[in-house]
Amino acid sequence: MSKTLVVQPGDCLINLSRQEGFFWETLWNHPQNADLRQRRKQYNIIKKDDQLFVPDKDGSGIRVPNGSTALLCAERPDGAVYAHAA
Repeated sequence: MSKTLVVQPGDCLINLSRQEGFFWETLWNHPQNADLRQRRKQYNIIKKDDQLFVPDKDGSGIRVPNGSTALLCAERPDGAVYAHAA
């Protein structure tokens, strides 16, 4: 279920995104966060009482069995490649 988080003192986009199970870029670039992007300009500067929209998860995650390792790679819109061992 989608929701809107109200930023509290000490919150940062990276940690909020991680807690919700998203990459920070996914939340920052979501169309319903356009207002936040326009006000703050930089993802690492969010302030108390800012509102951050968190969409529903689409269920397309990858399941990795316990004890296994997977290398996950993704290309960002800016062309950078992100790799993460899970």
